[in-house]
Amino acid sequence: MKSEKTKNTMKNNAQMKHNKRKKQGRKNKMVNTNTTSIKSFTHPKYFMLQLAMLSRIIQLLFSDQWRALKDSLPGFKDACDKLQILVNTLNQKLSAYKKIIKDVAQEKKLARQALAEAGYRLMNSCRSYAVKNGLTGLAIKMDVNLSGLLHMKYKDLIILMNNSSALIQPLIPQPGFNITQEIYDDLQTKISDAESLENGPKSAINQRKSIGNELLIDMKSTMEFFDNEFVPLATNFRSNNAFWFQFVNDKHIGQPSSHHCRLLAHCQDELENPVYGITCTVDIFTDPNTGKTYKSASAVTNPEGDAEVTEFFAGYRTVTVSGPNIETITFPATVFEHGRLTSKIYTVRPKFQNVPAPQESKKKQSA
Repeated sequence: MKSEKTKNTMKNNAQMKHNKRKKQGRKNKMVNTNTTSIKSFTHPKYFMLQLAMLSRIIQLLFSDQWRALKDSLPGFKDACDKLQILVNTLNQKLSAYKKIIKDVAQEKKLARQALAEAGYRLMNSCRSYAVKNGLTGLAIKMDVNLSGLLHMKYKDLIILMNNSSALIQPLIPQPGFNITQEIYDDLQTKISDAESLENGPKSAINQRKSIGNELLIDMKSTMEFFDNEFVPLATNFRSNNAFWFQFVNDKHIGQPSSHHCRLLAHCQDELENPVYGITCTVDIFTDPNTGKTYKSASAVTNPEGDAEVTEFFAGYRTVTVSGPNIETITFPATVFEHGRLTSKIYTVRPKFQNVPAPQESKKKQSA
């Protein structure tokens, strides 16, 4: 039988694993990069995903194929022009942000090269002196090559140069040591220059942070405009299946190489009016080849009757539409393909309640 100590250890390990999974689950739940919009955008990680989506929308709207469609509705045309201005502003600020990073990187590259070359000359000269005078330990410490210094991590190079210069300085007054105080001071200057650039110049850091904060704020306001004003106007063209399908596909935020499926469901009644607030579910699915079961996925329709169901496994799967005041209907199975968006229209029927049951007519009894 297991000892009490062993049981407690196993119990603690199991609890730690459970807490870790629970924490990871909360983390994954916080932000879903595959949703149509991330209104609570606060992290730079998702900035490029959103900007890529907005750029696709601009490219679609201003293409020759849909230019006439865009111009046919004055309010929508104005919204397109405003969205283009907002996206252009984001791209301009992003270019300025990248330029600062590039300039700092270039400065660091030059500082690294200057420090490595100066350090190599001094350490090589010091090594020759050490070998000549039988200072084996010092000779080993000074045994470097220029290629190794140039490919060393920036921080490690600075540490090596500081340590080496501390060993070189006491030898400057020694006879036969050909490193002068002037040469040593030049190395110290290059070390100081490299240290000041280790985390970037202070002015560049402050400027980069300022532009970064502006980008986050601008992106949030742009996404709010896109969700709350632009998309409702775009729904005027949902009867144009080719445009609407491409628009919904382009406004998806996330990695385009995702292997998950998506369903764009439009729910309407028998009079073709959109039905709001009902749930569209891609039902649970068991792969007949592997026997593995995949969970269901669902979404709720917006005022236009549209619901985008994301991140579910491919297969031959049924779709169930349910909600208040409608009959729950499971529609025939649809083939969902890896990484593809499928667009379907689902017609639902109202649920009639408190309808009196039909009564049989009473036959008149003969007198």
